[in-house]
Amino acid sequence: MTEVESNALVSRELLDYTNESQTKVGKGAFCYSENLAEVDLPNVTEVEDFAFQNCPNLLNINLESVEKIGSYAFWNCNKLTSIDISSIREIPTGTFSSCTALESIAAENVEKLGVNALHSTKLSSLELPKCTTVGKYALKNCKELSEVSLPEARHIKEGAFEGCESLEDITLAEARDIAAGAFNTGSEIDVTLFNATSVSTRAFGDSTSTTTGTLRTNIPGLELANENVTVISLPNTPNGRIYFIGDTEGYTFKDINGNEVRLFGKNGEIEYGCGFLCKIPTPVLITSNQILNENEIEINNFDSDLNLDSKK
Repeated sequence: MTEVESNALVSRELLDYTNESQTKVGKGAFCYSENLAEVDLPNVTEVEDFAFQNCPNLLNINLESVEKIGSYAFWNCNKLTSIDISSIREIPTGTFSSCTALESIAAENVEKLGVNALHSTKLSSLELPKCTTVGKYALKNCKELSEVSLPEARHIKEGAFEGCESLEDITLAEARDIAAGAFNTGSEIDVTLFNATSVSTRAFGDSTSTTTGTLRTNIPGLELANENVTVISLPNTPNGRIYFIGDTEGYTFKDINGNEVRLFGKNGEIEYGCGFLCKIPTPVLITSNQILNENEIEINNFDSDLNLDSKK
């Protein structure tokens, strides 16, 4: 048997299921199998919509070859703690929504998170190196999420990080458009955007929101509906940012008006003397562009990477 058809194995008695020849799981095939705990499908390449929806005791599942997963496929599998879907390119609508015990997901090739894709999971960190779109409410109410790496994310949709109260800072180096409520976490958050073209005035909620924090953005004169979030304008450079590798100890960074500035990196403000700040491709913005005295650095080549290993 290479395919399990729709609703074919819905059963309250089924405890485990193994099939090495199966390549596809049909729509709703195992949904509402209340006692299903272990599944081993090493050669399945496609899991259709609702396939394992509401399997409340599903603990472990092996889908090592899966290339496509449908909407709500694992909705409300609230004992599932981890899953490896390394070959998947999209996590569509509601796939892992309400998987309240899900702590770990391997999804390094995912390019898109759909609506409610990971809503209300227990993830504390998320690394999606190829993801370009974070859909509406994709990570809403992931209350333990504190570390996020989305280096290629371009589009952050409505409410994407709403209710992510443990997320204290996030840098989205390539983000272009930020929708309403995207960062309305209900707590304090610092957001850095280097290349944004559009940021909703309600990105952090409206005047009634409890969200506080700082937005550092390249968009000049941006005003937010939430007055509890401070907006800091980053200077525009020809390519949006440059890279710095080296030790900042002994250096002073100033802008062209002589005002002292700091470097902003992946984790927000970086103190001087911290050694190697970062390595490419993590962006760090340096705003100084001229020598003001012997301890200041001239930065005038914004199109190449800089390795400043000696004081000016």
